[in-house]
Amino acid sequence: VSSYGLGEKTVSFLTIHKSKGLEFDHVIIPGLNKLNRNPAKSLINYDSSTKGSIFSILKNDSKKFSLHGYHGLKNKSKDFNELKRVLYVACTRAKSQLDLIAQVDEILTKPKKNSLIDFLWNDFKTIKPIKIKSKKALKNFGTFKPRHIQLPICEMKDDEITPEKKIKLEQFNFKKEYSNNEIITGIIIHKYLELFHAKSISLSFNLKIFLDQMIKEQNLENNNSINIIMKNVETSIDRLHNSKDGSILTKQYINDQSEYKISYQHDDQLHHYRIDRTFLINHDERWIIDYKFHNNDDNLKNIIQTYSKQLDKYADFFNEPIIRKKVYFLKQGKLLDL
Repeated sequence: VSSYGLGEKTVSFLTIHKSKGLEFDHVIIPGLNKLNRNPAKSLINYDSSTKGSIFSILKNDSKKFSLHGYHGLKNKSKDFNELKRVLYVACTRAKSQLDLIAQVDEILTKPKKNSLIDFLWNDFKTIKPIKIKSKKALKNFGTFKPRHIQLPICEMKDDEITPEKKIKLEQFNFKKEYSNNEIITGIIIHKYLELFHAKSISLSFNLKIFLDQMIKEQNLENNNSINIIMKNVETSIDRLHNSKDGSILTKQYINDQSEYKISYQHDDQLHHYRIDRTFLINHDERWIIDYKFHNNDDNLKNIIQTYSKQLDKYADFFNEPIIRKKVYFLKQGKLLDL
């Protein structure tokens, strides 16, 4: 058994029914194109919607409409609605990102009935889903050899790194000490930026709904500093959309990633990193941006130097000829080069 992934940041594999009542930051639902198995025709059907249950027996002459056939149609409709409910439960388990995966024949104008994607087909056509090229399946299962594969958080970086660019792993020790209020404020704005990048929220979105959810998640109901925290969050979001530097982050770019997760194996240990934002400019210039919240506006150019080691580590994961390392100060709406 692998020793990796035994901590809190693990991937959970479970059925939709088992997921009821749980929530996850990221939910992936595969196989939406698979058909729901049709149960065998029952010998006895019953209708429990009336005051007293009515039973009906299957007759040999199935061509004639019968009470048994009527009960069968009602039960089929009931099962169909139950399938919709189950899909709704699965989709609402995601707090920030939901990935729906299905195999679709592009020639067909509509998927097969009795599949989960059939319920979502109109939405799939309008949002232009991402096409994934899957590997060719093995036709001869006799040649299949099982392998133990360690799943990375997002992207494994090991053999791809050249010797001259080998990463030195060390803890980031910063002189800057954060107050609890600054940390909470930063967490909330990070979440807003992540959702905005994923187009889960927009400028027309009611900000109060988002803030109320964050208050619950961060247990701020009884926090004496809640008004200060919310004011700083609102100020930072306003600067994001109305400042020159902030508007850079509201756009989409090539190979654009938000909260980009990288796992790196070193000395039999798996190290995890999360880059706030990274994207390409003109295919050969990569920007790496780290979000930071500071209450004070003074000495931002000096403060940015305390993050040089952190951004240097992030830069080691990429091979573009030009790499720009930047820090975006959330409250000030300033994007500064390192």
